[in-house]
Amino acid sequence: MEMSPKVQEEYSRILSHYTSRLIYARKNDTSLEELRKDLYQIMQKQHLEIAEILTDVQYSQYLEKYGVIMNSVIRRLDELEGKQ
Repeated sequence: MEMSPKVQEEYSRILSHYTSRLIYARKNDTSLEELRKDLYQIMQKQHLEIAEILTDVQYSQYLEKYGVIMNSVIRRLDELEGKQ
């Protein structure tokens, strides 16, 4: 995805911020249900911030790439829930 240096910097900052929040949620949630809830809330906030800095085409590309990652995370949570 092509971005100006300014947008790339902001994009990286947003992703880093929300990645840190996801890691913190993972360490502090007491149940997979809580983790799943926090995951969706954090994702929604991240998507809103990202949408503000990208063009429609870039945002669509971002959602496509991010969707692959999140599907993997959700599959892993489903597997973990099945083991409880």
